[in-house]
Amino acid sequence: MLVTLLSLSTLLVVATARPSAEDAYTAVLRVETIRAFYAAEGAVQVLLLAAAEGDALPIEGEVLPVGTAAAPFVVVPSDTGEVIVEGRAGAAQRRISLLIE
Repeated sequence: MLVTLLSLSTLLVVATARPSAEDAYTAVLRVETIRAFYAAEGAVQVLLLAAAEGDALPIEGEVLPVGTAAAPFVVVPSDTGEVIVEGRAGAAQRRISLLIE
């Protein structure tokens, strides 16, 4: 009887722990997605500020570290055109593109 009771309690603990692990993974992925987006947005702000002040724009492939995330400049035109910046944090990756005229 005691063995059966212990087995049932173990199954109950395992059954409740599995959804918690999946929820934790989903929460971590959401946080990484937000970090990746804000890293990309921060890199766009840096690029727009440089363009507005007449400073040199970042070069393609340059990576802007933003806390625990990073934002590489994928495409940067020499004067006007489309800019593509990616934000990366953990497994998440977000891309922002904009036109500079």
